[in-house]
Amino acid sequence: MAISGVSSSTALSGLRAISTSHSATADNVANVNTPGYAVTERIFENKNPGVEVHLSKEAKEITPAESVEASAFGGNNVSLVQEAVHQIKGVAGYKANAAVIKADDEMTEALLDIKV
Repeated sequence: MAISGVSSSTALSGLRAISTSHSATADNVANVNTPGYAVTERIFENKNPGVEVHLSKEAKEITPAESVEASAFGGNNVSLVQEAVHQIKGVAGYKANAAVIKADDEMTEALLDIKV
């Protein structure tokens, strides 16, 4: 499968951003029992073309429900619920970006099959 064109490069940047986000989720979940661990936040930024993700270790305010969860898991601010949501969004993002790459590949193939 040849990766070419703006749509594929945009989709590839989306896949890279999601992969980085998944790495942050894995790091957060792995440290759920680490006292004082600061959760890694993800900040997605639109680029032309594509998307980038920036990671931040800044402490965040947690809701009362997350506070109960935090006290149960060593006193840090990792929310397993929030991390599960990030994973679900990432799976949808992988599927969407893979569909863009597949469509671009099919269009390129169809274009090359046109006989003059």
